Amino acid sequence: MRVTVAVKDMVKSDGLLLLVALIWGFAFVAQRSGMEVIGPFAFSGVRFALMSTGVAYTLQVVVQRKAHPAHASIILSMEALFAAIGGVMILHEPVTLRLVAGGALMFAGMTCSQMKPRKHAAQS
Repeated sequence: MRVTVAVKDMVKSDGLLLLVALIWGFAFVAQRSGMEVIGPFAFSGVRFALMSTGVAYTLQVVVQRKAHPAHASIILSMEALFAAIGGVMILHEPVTLRLVAGGALMFAGMTCSQMKPRKHAAQS
């Protein structure tokens, strides 16, 4: 019973960290769009007050207390990947070979860092 509670807590904290990475990643996309509408000074104030400090940073600090350190670092490093995906989806930026290769390398690196090493057979 105790193990399942710990696993549920870990999954919950990992999911919330993923949400933080999404917020931080899409904040860069929103910055470009928002500055065109209300101007850079006003947008920076709103973004800082609401999203950066109010939501993402607070959520990140609270969730990182309970999250596994390795999971937290991997999930939060996905911010750049989410920013690239958001740029393509929202800002209609072109999908280039460089963008796809960079995203694939980032994702592959994150995946490889979580793989368990193989145990080699004992040599005589």
